[in-house]
Amino acid sequence: IQSRNRNRPGNELCFRYLRNKLIALGYQVDSLSFGSNGGKNIWAVKPGNVYPNEPVIICAHYDGMPNAAIAPAADDNASSMSAVLEAARTMASYNFEHTVIFAFWDDEEYGLAGSNAFATLYDNANDNIHGVINMDAIAWDSDNDSVARVHTGPVANSETIADTVIAVNTDYAIGIDLQVNNPGATYSDHASFWNHTYGAVLLIEDWDNDANTHYHSVTDEVQYFNLPYYHKMSRLSIGSTAALA
Repeated sequence: IQSRNRNRPGNELCFRYLRNKLIALGYQVDSLSFGSNGGKNIWAVKPGNVYPNEPVIICAHYDGMPNAAIAPAADDNASSMSAVLEAARTMASYNFEHTVIFAFWDDEEYGLAGSNAFATLYDNANDNIHGVINMDAIAWDSDNDSVARVHTGPVANSETIADTVIAVNTDYAIGIDLQVNNPGATYSDHASFWNHTYGAVLLIEDWDNDANTHYHSVTDEVQYFNLPYYHKMSRLSIGSTAALA
């Protein structure tokens, strides 16, 4: 997989990779094709014991930029994609009240198309969603200040979800300096759920003051990860999902 851009063969290879990983972890796997460009979402389902029809979704987009033959798209957004896979692995042996969905969206880089297709599907079926934890770029911290942002807003229970993230960060001493953006930005997949009146938040590195200088370039590589920070962000995302569920 040399590029996960939707116009490159690696996009389909990544879809197959994610499917195989989720199946190997023992999950029921589903997918959704959408749009005229052949976009495909994929997700795994862990049924809840009490509220099976009110899922908690932890998600990330798997497509990448730029549209080039080699485009690692490591921070944006393999960092978050890997954290969702780790959530699926670590949560597999636990039981939760709410169903948990481990989701990967395609075509985020082209108008949030994948997450919008999923949210529209749920909305048209009048299905409930208990909450969404969306991650998008969680491994860049060039100044080592451990600042990250949770984007929330006055949509459904989004502010309550943000409170849960704050509590998890505090209760488990994860060590992220968490800043709240309210009203939050709408440039990532959580906005698709807001548009359908579902509660959602975005967890992201400090894009406001410490933006990744390799953003959407062929040099967005793993070597530029701040690994201690990345591990904290992954723990925060997974812990928040477990708490919600």
